[in-house]
Amino acid sequence: MRGNADRAVLERVSETDRERWMQEHHTDQMRDFLASFEDTVVVEVDGLGAVRLCHGSPRSDEECVTVETPDERVAEFTAGVEAACVVTAHTHMQYDRRVGETRLLNPGSVGLPYEPEPGYAYWALLGPDVELRRTPYDLEAAVERLRAGGMPAFERIEELMRTPPPHAEVIEHAERVVFSG
Repeated sequence: MRGNADRAVLERVSETDRERWMQEHHTDQMRDFLASFEDTVVVEVDGLGAVRLCHGSPRSDEECVTVETPDERVAEFTAGVEAACVVTAHTHMQYDRRVGETRLLNPGSVGLPYEPEPGYAYWALLGPDVELRRTPYDLEAAVERLRAGGMPAFERIEELMRTPPPHAEVIEHAERVVFSG
């Protein structure tokens, strides 16, 4: 499944120093690989049935979906979606909730989770139910390795890795912008 940053690489969007850096660090072979990804994917998971995986929402890789997204908007972006479970990711926050007949979840983020405790990769195990999980990693080693890559404005990424924003702040921002970018 492809996300908004992957799409930006494919579209060769380069409005910021970070985007130009991303473009410079992707070969044509890497772009071809990214182009082979689908925007959304549906898989059958034992115990869950049809699960739709998408980065933002089924209608946009940039739509912000949170644990507090109003039921009405969830109904809009799941209209016509034939899946009992919709997995989103764009907001980097782990949750599991039901809206009507739809189970809506975000496994979190491996690289840049917006969770209270830094130094963990947040993910989910699907089937026969949903298990939200986290796995510790060496935060110092990750920061040093990323810093060595030379990404512009890495200081902001490092700050988010070490001191993730509070859930309430991320939710307030996400629900205000709905579509980020």
